[in-house]
Amino acid sequence: MQPKQIPNILSFCRIGFSGMLLLLPENPILFLSIYLLTGITDVADGYLARKYGWTSRTGALLDSLADTVFYLIILAVIGLHYPFVITDNWQWLGLILVIKALSVITALIRFHKFIFIHTLANKIFGLLLFCVIPLMVFSLPAIIIKALFIIALLPALEELMILLTSKDPDVNQKSLFQ
Repeated sequence: MQPKQIPNILSFCRIGFSGMLLLLPENPILFLSIYLLTGITDVADGYLARKYGWTSRTGALLDSLADTVFYLIILAVIGLHYPFVITDNWQWLGLILVIKALSVITALIRFHKFIFIHTLANKIFGLLLFCVIPLMVFSLPAIIIKALFIIALLPALEELMILLTSKDPDVNQKSLFQ
């Protein structure tokens, strides 16, 4: 194994850990342990890739795929164990998913490839969401859950705007205003 492959291996591990989360919601300690490992591998892969120059287009796509798998699985876990989160906020979730789908379609039409922009807003929201999910066990107030859905619109819209306005988008662009 070459050291430059470590970030990609961590992304693959994150995909595996995410899959395990589907099997573990009944065991909170094991669930939270694996959940924490997904977060550690997410931070570690990006940190190592940037620190040592082990970045690649494949690595960026793999990282985005791992993020997508993680979020979809968390959405499934929430839907199965906390269905009120989905049913009470289906309009916001639907809007976010439509915007994300428009981003994928826009990238495919304009640039003939999948592009996921790692904006600062995406990273901040990802961290916020990662920290809040374990708190759902303690019954978060509905207003906080609704606020999270509304906040999620901002990075989704920013990514779509970048894809609509850029001539050659940089996957590491920090902001629409950069």
